Amino acid sequence: MKNLLLLFTILTCTICFSQIETTEQQYNTFTSCLSSFKLQGQINNYDEDNIYSLKLLEAGQTEYSSSISIQNFINSDGSFTTNRISISSTTDVTLWSTETIIVGGIFPIKIPVPTTQVIKIIKCQDDIDSDGVLNNIDICENIYGNSSNFGCPGNPDFAIRKSETKQISSCYDCNSYLNNVNSTSLRPVIYRYGGNMTITPLVIENIGDGDTHIGSIRVNFYISEDDKLSDDDLGFSYRYLTSTPPKAGEATYNGLVGSPKLEVSIEGTDIGDNIEYGDYYLLITIDDTNTLLDSELKTDNNIVAVPFTYSATLPSSKFFNLKDNLLSITDIYGNPVLSNRVNNTLEDEKSIIEDLPSGLYIINNTNGESRKILKK
Repeated sequence: MKNLLLLFTILTCTICFSQIETTEQQYNTFTSCLSSFKLQGQINNYDEDNIYSLKLLEAGQTEYSSSISIQNFINSDGSFTTNRISISSTTDVTLWSTETIIVGGIFPIKIPVPTTQVIKIIKCQDDIDSDGVLNNIDICENIYGNSSNFGCPGNPDFAIRKSETKQISSCYDCNSYLNNVNSTSLRPVIYRYGGNMTITPLVIENIGDGDTHIGSIRVNFYISEDDKLSDDDLGFSYRYLTSTPPKAGEATYNGLVGSPKLEVSIEGTDIGDNIEYGDYYLLITIDDTNTLLDSELKTDNNIVAVPFTYSATLPSSKFFNLKDNLLSITDIYGNPVLSNRVNNTLEDEKSIIEDLPSGLYIINNTNGESRKILKK
């Protein structure tokens, strides 16, 4: 049996044309990836009567994909340097030679025998910044980064900023900001016929130490019997939001006039008869399909559960006690729509509301009390 003493391997990247030298022992921990290579070595006890070749076994295959003769590259002392060899996948390279055997003690024949496995060549693109993330998926290919953050430094961590995210529903006396809405207080209400709950603005913040470099993040909505997302929860495939991922320390909405707002309205008609009337949670989820490829520092803060009640009918008309007879109406963003002194009667209030265009409004009084109305 002939032995191959591999002195060193010259691997040449077809993209950057830079050479990397390593011994066989060092290559066991070598992490660069290649699409073609040259192999230089030394065959001990070289026999010029034998035929030598390299056979390539691609990852996941059981049969050798190709055989490359190196006979024309071997010198009289057994040293050789191959031409460039291209590979299409991670490949084991094995040296083969023909061995002379005697059949029946009479006829000598030669058969191919695997001499030794030379090396494993990992097929991939180059990694310029040596961070272990290949250039074809490394967004920050010239900056050392994290494999979990697409090759960029730092990691994002997305969460819903409950202190600035509002809900508006048919519950007149419910708290608006999500950090004040809980299952023991007044629940927002979605009515089966004509009711809804609008989340606006939905504020997503990045509390991590890095940015993500995907095109957008997706927010989905589900109805659940508890505050955990499970496969049997009612989802709305057509009710979702997409947003440009905020950078570290930033949010999707900064409160300034003209800033883009994320907004969604879950209607009673969306829910229909899919669930019974009663108490539920509206789950607001960030990246529940894992588009971010686990790049976030944490994922246990990607769900906010908003308790609400699903009810059959709209509430009866409710008189809003106007202190000092001052009626102030804003839209759901807090922009003034109307502010007038009126007679403190339900009829007077109704007549003014009837003149408003269709939409969601908030009626305020000088006590700081408010209620929401939906004008169809």
